[in-house]
Amino acid sequence: MQDEQLRSLFNSVLLLSQEGEVPVQALAVLVQTARPEALIEQLHQKWLADQSFTPFAAQMLLQLQNMERRDATLASGCLAMILTDYRNRLEMRSQSRLMFRNSVRALHEFYPVYRKIDTCLAQSLVKPIFHTMEQLLEDDPEEADILSAAQLLIEFGRVMHQINMLEVDAIIMKVRKILIGAKNAAKIQLSTATKIRLMHAMDMWQFGWDPMMFPDCVHDFYNTVVVSPDRDEKDARRKNDVDEDINVSSLNFPQLRKETTSSSGSRESVI
Repeated sequence: MQDEQLRSLFNSVLLLSQEGEVPVQALAVLVQTARPEALIEQLHQKWLADQSFTPFAAQMLLQLQNMERRDATLASGCLAMILTDYRNRLEMRSQSRLMFRNSVRALHEFYPVYRKIDTCLAQSLVKPIFHTMEQLLEDDPEEADILSAAQLLIEFGRVMHQINMLEVDAIIMKVRKILIGAKNAAKIQLSTATKIRLMHAMDMWQFGWDPMMFPDCVHDFYNTVVVSPDRDEKDARRKNDVDEDINVSSLNFPQLRKETTSSSGSRESVI
C-alpha cells in the first residue's frame, strides 16, 4: 500500500472513531492492507503532532493487539518509538517544546495499555513518566509546560499514585512551590487559567484523585470561577494543541527491525 493510500485509510478510521469506540472492522482492514512499520510510523507522527490524537492511538494499539495476539510487532514497534523519543528528549525539546509535551502525554496514555498487553513492557515506561514530568516543571519551563504537567496530573495522577506514591508527592510539592513563586522553584509568570489547573491538580491529590470526594464548596469553586481574559489567557488555553510548523520528519526516528523473541520472551531487540 502506498503511503498516501495508508494515510487516507488511516484518516477514515480516525474519523469513524470520533463517533464512539475504535471501529474494529475498519482496523482489521487497516492491519491486513498496511505494513506494520508504515502503520507505526503514521501513529508516531500523528501523536507527536497532535496531543488529542494520542488517546485514540493508544486505544487503537490495544484493539489491534487483541485482534492479533500472537503478533507483537505493533506493540513492540510503538514502544520502541516512545522510548526512543524519551532518549532523544533533549534534542526534541530544543526543536519543539510542543512535540516534547506530546511525547510526555504519549507515555501516560500508553502506559495503561501496555499494562494490559505486557506488564514487563509497561515497566519500561515508569522511569520516563516521572522523569519527564519533572522536566516539564523544573527544566526552564514555559507556561505551556506547567499547564501540560498540571493537566497530566489531573488525568493520570491516580495511575501515577499507584505506581509510586512518593514520587507523586514530590511532584505535588514542586507544583505548590511553583504556584506560590518559591525561591527554589521555576520563575515564570502564570496566567489565571494555569493557576487554576495547578490548584485542581493539588485538590485531586488532596482528595485521593477522586473528584467525587471534593466538598461542595470546591465543586462550586471550579464550576463558578470566572477567568479574566488577560494577555496570556489565549496562549494558556491553547485552543488547538497542534503545531502547524512541526516537521516530524526532521527528527531521527528509529528504523524498525523485525522482532526476535528469545526463549525467555524478551523483546529487547526491538526496544
